[in-house]
Amino acid sequence: MKKLKEMGVRALIVSIDDFHQEFIHRDRVINVIRACKEIHLEVKLQFVATKSSGRLADFLHEHGDDLLNIECREIPCHPVGRASFKIKDESLFTTKGVPQGLCPSSVMSISAYGKVIPCCNTAGHLPSLEVGDISQSIIPLHKKFLKDPIFNLLRLKGPKAFYESAINMGYNPREDGYIDQCHLCYDLFKNNQLAEELKDFAAENFEHELYETYLEEYTNNYSQILNMNNKESNTSNHSL
Repeated sequence: MKKLKEMGVRALIVSIDDFHQEFIHRDRVINVIRACKEIHLEVKLQFVATKSSGRLADFLHEHGDDLLNIECREIPCHPVGRASFKIKDESLFTTKGVPQGLCPSSVMSISAYGKVIPCCNTAGHLPSLEVGDISQSIIPLHKKFLKDPIFNLLRLKGPKAFYESAINMGYNPREDGYIDQCHLCYDLFKNNQLAEELKDFAAENFEHELYETYLEEYTNNYSQILNMNNKESNTSNHSL
């Protein structure tokens, strides 16, 4: 941990849950947390859960003393990787309908495999959404990340902006719904052919969506100003 801190690492996220414990014993995770606290390196704990797995509350009950002053976060399991065939749908925290959220962590990142990705969440690791890889110059990759219509539309509107168009292109929505917007994003872009069509959609529609968003914000702000002025006017009239 000391060497990592000396090399410039400012924070560390460690994972522990039923799935990780198949390969890494929880004592090793606790030891990492203790080591980070000893040298004042920020550390956070992440716990993936399903309806049928252990929960973060259970882990906190057993190891609460070691987790004092540590940010602990429980996140829902997404049906990707091993979970796509090991976890039954009824064990997932799905909700019917279309998730309305925006991208929660749209930060250009580098995966363990050297891929430059638009976020470190589920969909960010899909080949169809890769920005590039570390063999390329980082400056043009960062410009692509900032300017590419697909990433801009995801940041601006979230994956819900692609939902209706995807259905028109042949996408079949999940009957049980989605866990969150990241799950929807993954489901939309996991098919390379559909992903390419959605990229074309983004290129054609981003400017319009941007205009609509700014217009909506302007209208909302203008309405708030009018309401404030009306309240002040009514207050003045009552005073007279």
